[in-house]
Amino acid sequence: MHPINPTAEQRIAELESALTKAVDYLRSLPLNPSNHHAAAAADQVLQQPALPAHMLSGTVMASAGVLLLRATLQGNQLAVQTADPGTVPAAFREQHAVQLRAALIRGITIDLSAA
Repeated sequence: MHPINPTAEQRIAELESALTKAVDYLRSLPLNPSNHHAAAAADQVLQQPALPAHMLSGTVMASAGVLLLRATLQGNQLAVQTADPGTVPAAFREQHAVQLRAALIRGITIDLSAA
């Protein structure tokens, strides 16, 4: 049974399977230029490599000018990072921790752009 809301990967796999069956069917027909060219064109599409996942990233800085949060989205994976406390100047560590905690509790929006 097909999922009600398939993922893009599931849908692509289904379409590639259907296209492979169509190519096989066209090749089983008597040889003529139309069948041959249609099968070759469809097969060429099936052989093309997938494009790499697009990467988006964005950052939010703390008031002390230190990285508060960095988000990177590649494909369907989101990575979120903050500054290593050891790299934050000692005078700003507590302030950074307070701002980070507050941002995570209230929620924060990070604008992502192509990396």
